[in-house]
Amino acid sequence: MLGGCHSHNVNAWVRGHQNDFDSWAYEGCYGWGWNEVSRLFKKIEDWHGPASPERGTGGPMYVAPPVDPNPVATAFVESGPAIGLPKIEDNNAGEMEGTVCVG
Repeated sequence: MLGGCHSHNVNAWVRGHQNDFDSWAYEGCYGWGWNEVSRLFKKIEDWHGPASPERGTGGPMYVAPPVDPNPVATAFVESGPAIGLPKIEDNNAGEMEGTVCVG
């Protein structure tokens, strides 16, 4: 993130990285691997974006993609591939390393 608090006045639903959860399970925190926690994330979510097998519906946490993203944020995300960072459409579905617009 570039900038201070005025740059990120947004609420974002961001799951932890799959590798973090898998490393916890590897170190002995059984039940905390990605396969286990991803099922729980899906149960918690009430996703209001494009249909995705990575997202849950009907849970207590309303989650939606950005409605009207800031043009500067959009330009930043679009510029990522020019420096080798992939553009991520959904930071909670699969790949999490790259550029994504959260608000």
